Amino acid sequence: MDKNERRYLDYYVAHINYSPDSRLRLGTIIQCNKGDSFGIIYAYLYYRGRKSRIFYFKKKKNVSFDKHLAVSFLLISSTYDKPESYEVIEVTPLEKYGIYDFGEQKNHNEKKRSDGIYHYDEEWDVMCEGKPYIELSDCSIHAYYPLIDKKEKTIIYHDYSVYSRGKRTNDILSCFIGMYDLKQYSTEPTFEFVSSKFEEIKLYIENFKLSRNLHFFVAGQSGEFVNYPGRDDSFFITKYRRTSTKDSYLKQLVELYERTDYYNCNGRNDDDYDIIDKEETHLLRNEVKQKYDKNAHYMFLINEFITSIKQQREQYLLFADDIQNLIEVDDYPLFDKKYDKNAYWELILNYNNQKQ
Repeated sequence: MDKNERRYLDYYVAHINYSPDSRLRLGTIIQCNKGDSFGIIYAYLYYRGRKSRIFYFKKKKNVSFDKHLAVSFLLISSTYDKPESYEVIEVTPLEKYGIYDFGEQKNHNEKKRSDGIYHYDEEWDVMCEGKPYIELSDCSIHAYYPLIDKKEKTIIYHDYSVYSRGKRTNDILSCFIGMYDLKQYSTEPTFEFVSSKFEEIKLYIENFKLSRNLHFFVAGQSGEFVNYPGRDDSFFITKYRRTSTKDSYLKQLVELYERTDYYNCNGRNDDDYDIIDKEETHLLRNEVKQKYDKNAHYMFLINEFITSIKQQREQYLLFADDIQNLIEVDDYPLFDKKYDKNAYWELILNYNNQKQ
């Protein structure tokens, strides 16, 4: 993005890990109807233990959110330190967040920015636009929400993080991203999708030549010296039968292994090596040829595809159920009622006082 295209061109932009004034938290909507000037959120706070709380927020009367919608909000210090206020601000559906894996993007450039922290170009562009975003990595998820102060000309990003991507946990962000990763399985697969996949597998098998794939199978032995300061060094010897093929049917045709042994030594006695055993490799490839069956190959891939669809669909539904299950069973009726401007305040006070 060209610098001149940025909406907040001369603003100071920064991440913060902790703010004494406000904290980013997540919850689900109990009520947010058109015509009302308020909305109600059900949330868990991890403060001196895991506690459920109900908050409210002010809104324009034309704004509405569905029940159970996952949202983020800023918990202001007066709410946190003096729970009797229970007002939160900056309520935003998680579905409005951009979702990125900056480290996987092409032509990324990570460098130190004006906030003193290293950011990729793509991430910095998002931040300078003042947009909420979720950053993904292999094992963690970080939600960042910008609090924009037009008077002070600052964009301060608040952070909510979990370290359990792809796992089922009692956290809304983990469940939300679990559903995002499996979003193509949010509904049953269409006839067109399944039939096209069957045709793809059929063409793959028809054009498959085993002779062109045998070179993926090798047998041999490798050796590696490892230095251990303060104790005996070791030289590891590994005998292996490996394949680099991505075809799951071929992978399971023969026994593949890596068997490692070692001996202690004082300093390096041998050079590292990796030697392919021609005779063992020839035997391995012959075994693949003898066990290969084209019909079995086709049926294996078809069954694998069908099983994968079922498993991914089930996993998506489990993540969706997990979000609902974050609500305490006794609190389910709270979502079935309609609250006017008098009843919602009574609900919040009674519920939160009971949870003290």
